[in-house]
Parts: sequence; structure tokens; C-alpha cells
Amino acid sequence: MRAKADYFLDTYHPKQDGTCNVKIRVYFNRKYMYYSTDIDLKPGEKDKNGEQKEPSELEKILTAKRRTPDQKEILKKINRYYQKAENIIDKLDTAFTFEKFDEMYLEGRDVYNSVYHAYRKYIDDLNAEERTGTAINYEASIRSLENFKKNLKFTDITPSFLKKYERWMLDNGKSITTVGMYLRALRAIYNKQDIDKKL
Repeated sequence: MRAKADYFLDTYHPKQDGTCNVKIRVYFNRKYMYYSTDIDLKPGEKDKNGEQKEPSELEKILTAKRRTPDQKEILKKINRYYQKAENIIDKLDTAFTFEKFDEMYLEGRDVYNSVYHAYRKYIDDLNAEERTGTAINYEASIRSLENFKKNLKFTDITPSFLKKYERWMLDNGKSITTVGMYLRALRAIYNKQDIDKKL
């Protein structure tokens, strides 16, 4: 049996702003594994019975006959993740295991240089362990960081960066408690990377 990959909008774990993460879902031997992307889209609307009333933003992008420039760009990004998964599945063929797939898929994905991807991986682990409250805190932390600086790398994180980030949060109405919570989450993610210096 050959493994399969497809797109999956994770409506089970919506973000605070109502968007949901687009994941690549891989199916093999009656088991699903989900791989986060850096793409978050709106889930669409449901009626009072829970039936889909309006298609999700992902469905619109995938099925649109004419796409806006933004939709085209999002589709390109989604397809890069999807195509990478498909290429690995082809290479593994009959030797497929999720362990081998993980090793090849995460390689070169910049997980340990990209703060966003490191957060996403940890948040996925927290959700898998049903530690929803902690996952929500980390979601809020990475959202704040992304609003402060896009495409943040661990090499960007210096004492000067932290001071500027803390000042930015306070200037934007965050409480000392919230600032402390977000910085603790960042320190935890940073220290998980086994980088020589510590925050």
C-alpha cells in the first residue's frame, strides 16, 4: 500500500484570530500524521446544525477558476509543502515508514533556525498531549512575535532584540504579566534548540 498526502485545514485547533493552520496530512497503514505549515486560513461558516454553510478559504483557493494574486501566492506555498511530501513518498515507495518520512521531510525545513516552525512543532506536540491551555499560551506568544518581526530566526534573538520586543509589547498595551508569559515561552522554545547560548 502506498502512502498518500493531501491538504488539511485544522479546524479542531483554531487560533485566537479565528484562522486555522493548513497542514499536510499523510496517510499510511490506517494511520494519519499531520505536518504544520506557516499558512493560516479562515475556516468558513457553518449553520446552526454544524453543516458547512460557506466553504473555507482553503477550499476557495483550491477550487477557484480565477485566483487573486494573493490566492495564487498562497497556493504556491501550499503546493511546495505538498510536493515535498509527495516526492518523499515516491522515494520511499514500499519502504515507507513515518519515521523515515519525518527524517526526510523535516530535513532542510529550517525547523531549528525558524522560530515559527519550532513553535509550531511544539504546539502540535502539546495538542497531541491534550495540553490545550499551554498550547493556547504558545499560540499567543508566536502570534505576538510574528506581529513584531516576520520570518524570525533564532540568530535574530539577542539581548537588544528582547529589549525592543518587550518595549514594543508594553507600548501596544500588553501587561507586565503578559509580557513575562510571552518571553518565558520564547525562552523555552529557544532552549529546546540546544543552542550554546541561553536567554
